[in-house]
This record gives sequence, C-alpha cells and structure tokens, in this order.
Amino acid sequence: MLANRDEKRKLGLVRRSLGRIVNVMFTPARSFPGKEVADGGRLIGGLMDSVKRGRRRADGRFRFHEDGGFDLVASAFLHGISVLELERRLDEKRRQTARIAYVCFALGWVSFGAWLWRAATMPWTVGHILPAVEFAPFCLIFFLAAFQSALRNYQIRMRRAVTVWEYLKANDFWPG
Repeated sequence: MLANRDEKRKLGLVRRSLGRIVNVMFTPARSFPGKEVADGGRLIGGLMDSVKRGRRRADGRFRFHEDGGFDLVASAFLHGISVLELERRLDEKRRQTARIAYVCFALGWVSFGAWLWRAATMPWTVGHILPAVEFAPFCLIFFLAAFQSALRNYQIRMRRAVTVWEYLKANDFWPG
C-alpha cells in the first residue's frame, strides 16, 4: 500500500510537470492574436478591392520637354490647375524643400557631433563599440535626406530635371 501511494505520488508529480511543460509550450500559440490578424487581412483585402474598383486618378506626373525642362502648360493641364497656380505651388515646394534640406543638414551635424562626442568619451570595450557603429547610419540618413531635398530644390529652381552630377557642379549649390 505504501509503495502504491509513492508510485501514485511520483506519477502525479510527473503528470503535473509534463502538464506544466506542455502549458508553457502552448502559451505562445494561445497568445497569438489570430482573430485580429484575420480581421486585418480582411480589411486589407477590402481596401485592395476598393482601390481596384475606385475611379482612376488623373496622371499626376510632371511632363518634360525634350531638353529636360518642365512643361508647365501640360503639367498644369494634367493636374487640372492653371499655369499660374502651378508656378505658385512650385515656388511653395521650392521653399519647403529648402527648409527640409537645411533642417536635415543641421540634424545630420548634430547627430554626428553627438556620435563623435559619445565615441570620444566612452570606454572602448566590446559592449560599447557595437552601439557606436550602429548609430553611424543615422547620421548618414540625415545627410542623404538633406541632399535629396536640396537636389529637388535645385530642380525646381532651374525648372528642369537635372542629374546629381549637374547639381554637384552647379555654382548655386545651396538651396534657396
């Protein structure tokens, strides 16, 4: 009788332990938001259907002359606005791209300065080098965003499509 009770207790302990292990293994499956994922999939499918069925927008691209200059008359016509309104919007966009270029350029220098300060003052151990190296691309992103905005600004000022090399060789490099 005593051996039988010990065997039952051992068997109960094993069952409880296995039950707990199985419970831990299936916890991620129970916590997976299957209903929310399915609802999100149906929403995306519905949005895709409405986009496919929806009315076609007018061609919103800019038109260019053979020499690469903006065709303001054709572009204004395609956008459904007057040439004067298109020129006003281009001027507004030129000012906006200049602001974005200067802000991104400043943020690039601030983040580079912070990165340089951190790199100069931190102890050079394995645990500190990896975060310093991982932060460097953020500095580059700000400078690239500034360059892209400055290039767009230059294209709007020149009223023609220019290449990156043409922009880099230009005398009036800074956005205005």
